[in-house]
Amino acid sequence: MRLSEMIDNPACLDYLQRCRAEIVKSGRARVYVTMLSGIAHMGRLPEFDERSYGKFLKEAEQQHFSVSQLEKALETILETSGPNDIMPNAAAAFEFLSFIADFVSAYAVHVGASSRLCPLTEKINAMALVAFAVAVSAEFGINEDLWRSGE
Repeated sequence: MRLSEMIDNPACLDYLQRCRAEIVKSGRARVYVTMLSGIAHMGRLPEFDERSYGKFLKEAEQQHFSVSQLEKALETILETSGPNDIMPNAAAAFEFLSFIADFVSAYAVHVGASSRLCPLTEKINAMALVAFAVAVSAEFGINEDLWRSGE
């Protein structure tokens, strides 16, 4: 099915929403917030040993982020979350991108920065939908290697 057809298919949209709800119910939302915090905190690179990485994550989770830090984090996510990048598969990419887009969109509305963050969250949401289509195709045995091949 084409992405444009997904929007007009109630069963597909229902499945998409159930997948998004499962992210929060499963507890993976917390993992994705931690990942976003770490990416947004990358200006302060840790020394790379186990103790400093834990300290880095703790700092990241406790820091208040500026809109510009979130913009940079979203740009980094856009640059590194496509096929053949850091995500292990399309399903993981869909979950992370979808949750982050929703999370940052809500944050942007809350702090009044929608005009600055909205274009980036729209791009991340679009990438999430592509990953969703690829993940569903892989689930049904169609184009199983599509995400890895980058086609």
